[in-house]
Amino acid sequence: MLFTLAFLEAASVFAAVCVLIMMRQHPSMLGLGVPAAVAPALAVSGCCLASFYYNDLYEVGALRDVKKVAPRLLQSLGLTFLLLGASETLLPGVKLSAPLLASTFLVVVGLVVPLRAVSHGLMTRRAAAQRVVILGTGPLACKIVEEIERAPRLPYSVVGMMDDGGPAAAPPWLSGALHPLPVRALEDMERLIGQLRPDRLVVALSERRGRLPVWTLLSSCATGLQVEDGIEFYERLTRKLAIESLSPSFLIFHRVLQRSRLQLAVRRTLSLAVAAAGLVLATPLMALVAVLVKLDSRGPVFFIQERVGLRGRIFRLIKFRTMQGDPPGDHDVWRRDDQSRLTRLGAWLRDQHL
Repeated sequence: MLFTLAFLEAASVFAAVCVLIMMRQHPSMLGLGVPAAVAPALAVSGCCLASFYYNDLYEVGALRDVKKVAPRLLQSLGLTFLLLGASETLLPGVKLSAPLLASTFLVVVGLVVPLRAVSHGLMTRRAAAQRVVILGTGPLACKIVEEIERAPRLPYSVVGMMDDGGPAAAPPWLSGALHPLPVRALEDMERLIGQLRPDRLVVALSERRGRLPVWTLLSSCATGLQVEDGIEFYERLTRKLAIESLSPSFLIFHRVLQRSRLQLAVRRTLSLAVAAAGLVLATPLMALVAVLVKLDSRGPVFFIQERVGLRGRIFRLIKFRTMQGDPPGDHDVWRRDDQSRLTRLGAWLRDQHL
């Protein structure tokens, strides 16, 4: 749904801006002026997509929670017009007059808000929730339960869990759950499945070696019960990887790491092109931020770190400095949040991901 929404928003904004420009140039003949309208329309739709993505409007949570959408949408519109201003300066053919900018603002709001409302309606009118039993009570199982409890509109409902760490007892983190969950020992898996009749089993065991009930899972698959890996299920729920629960075998067999040389070359080329364009467009903003960093506190403008990249290559990460001075007392900076060392501008830069 997220990709469909992004495509519909970009296509509808592009088409509407094209029509708007052609009507202003040739009000009696809409068939004229198409080439002149394409560049500004592409700029508007591209800037909208970039600003919406930057403000996390294409996350699953943004579709479920209406309260989060309104402020993010306002920020996105402001960022869109800043990007359009940079586009007019750097790209030939992208010229939008003040009346046209005002009309474009109304068009974007008039298209995006209904599309978001329809998407929210579709998310809230899902089919009946699938009954889910989770194998495990470890950190990954905790995360899955918390995500489902936090978003009741998800088409899943956790009805039971299998404790793989000893006698059947509810873990402490379940005491505050919205719905009390029956927790049974892993040996009682067949009995619990017969009692609860789930639609899906999610395998989120902390340790699978010697504990995974292979034959019970195979017989469950044969009866039509869906069995899914916990890491993949969590990724599908949140669009994020459960980093702490990743295993070497998962990384080896995951499709993300299995890319051909052609795919890697195309991806690298696109990344370099987009990064170069973004660097050019962001140069005025970066210059302003650099001046503000120097005015806000003493020290260099940039903070440079060494990171490990592809195939173990060391590269230097350059970012704006957001802290000042050395940590007081001990120097174990990895265990510290260091909020006291954050500069006023640094806190804002972190909030805005700059």
